[in-house]
Amino acid sequence: ALEKTGQSFKTMAITINGNGTITGISVGGLPDGIVDTDMIAASAVATAKIADDAVTVAKASGSVKGVQEVDQWRLNANKQLSTSWSDITADLERADNTFSTHVGTGMSQSSGVFTFPSTGKWLIQANGYLYSSDQEMHYGQIRTVVSSDSGSNYTIVGYAVGNASSGGAYGNFNSVELIDVTNASTFRVKFDVRSGAGGNNDYLVGYTGENATSFIFTRVGDT
Repeated sequence: ALEKTGQSFKTMAITINGNGTITGISVGGLPDGIVDTDMIAASAVATAKIADDAVTVAKASGSVKGVQEVDQWRLNANKQLSTSWSDITADLERADNTFSTHVGTGMSQSSGVFTFPSTGKWLIQANGYLYSSDQEMHYGQIRTVVSSDSGSNYTIVGYAVGNASSGGAYGNFNSVELIDVTNASTFRVKFDVRSGAGGNNDYLVGYTGENATSFIFTRVGDT
């Protein structure tokens, strides 16, 4: 039973006030389900009320999730260059000394053709390390080529050139590209190289255990 006192109604310790307020309800006193999302006003939950570790990655969206995929591969043996373009098809390994665990699923590779684990905006970095055995001023070139139709056709998306200095034996060159992988099952990427003048005297350097010529793949956002 309710007892009217002035403009208020009382039942036990709960008071229904005449001004439209209710007092006497403790935290957790309402039955489950009595307050749903429709009853919460827009923007009612302020940032200050959310603990720093309260939002999990699964509940975040877009770039808030952070980098989900990073992978690094390298050439583990020297590749002799010629003046004709040739694909890098062998002697590739995942970098596993300073970058022992890739982030996410990682890239897959077969005969130098890389496939992507997921769609998204991908940053591709190709780093070439050139060696000239006759120590002349020769240059090497590397191209990043991408296919969106499972390798039937390729498009050049990146190009870099570098040379060994006159009287020296080594040089570096690198390229950076951002591509939009809209279908992970059909997109491919590979790298091809050539020498500008040195012919059989020029090599792309590869080591196992450390990075000389290497390739980095980073997913930086959604497609």
